[in-house]
Amino acid sequence: QGNNSESDLETSNENKADASVDLFNSPSNLGELKDLLEKGIAEIWCPNSIGTGYYSIGTGWGLLVENEVLLVTNYHVIEDCVENSTNANFRLSGDLNTVNTGRILGIDPEKDLALLSISGPTSSSLKPLPVSTQFEGLHWVLVVGFPASPDGRYEDMRTWEPTWSSGKVQRAGITDSFDFDGYIPGAMDVIYVDAAINSGNSGGPLINAAGAVIGIISGGYIEKEGFNFAIEVSELCNRLLNCNTDPWSLR
Repeated sequence: QGNNSESDLETSNENKADASVDLFNSPSNLGELKDLLEKGIAEIWCPNSIGTGYYSIGTGWGLLVENEVLLVTNYHVIEDCVENSTNANFRLSGDLNTVNTGRILGIDPEKDLALLSISGPTSSSLKPLPVSTQFEGLHWVLVVGFPASPDGRYEDMRTWEPTWSSGKVQRAGITDSFDFDGYIPGAMDVIYVDAAINSGNSGGPLINAAGAVIGIISGGYIEKEGFNFAIEVSELCNRLLNCNTDPWSLR
């Protein structure tokens, strides 16, 4: 049920999959869906974000904006890049050896969102993911991203691959945004889910059973089990995108 009443959000840039898809249960084509999603996500990091060198800090996903594929992620994923006036770097899923560049196009710290334009040797391989603003309690969801390896063995390239978790929508909600230096915190419309998320999933897509992104993974509550949250995709329309067009366009 989302928090959007504007009809344009219900039709513009919507998921083009079969409307009869059962959103309450795991899709029967889960393997095929996984293969498609892996082409639309990226691991993002900022130079010298922790200590020296590079350190993986989050996830992004492709969104068609006008005639260009952009990377969507959290502001807190690229906050160090903003503070240090540097571009972000990203690596596509399945292409572990090639580093591409993400130039920050727009930020919305109040909603913990950022948009990046992309360039680099394999950047054109990033595929856009469809979006949807429709969800309700008990809809099946999938989380994908690049959380840090729990065993710390980063020399094992298998730990660079994305991880997956599934769960159900709990309900819609509103939560306070993070307190970033130099910005006034606000509030953001979120989707609460019981799917597991970890540091590094931030900025990644929350996917429904039709394969559409309904949210951007952002955080959770340590003291409230099963209340992790994703920012509703409609919050991209707050400051970053014009969602009256199809596809959406930059403001």
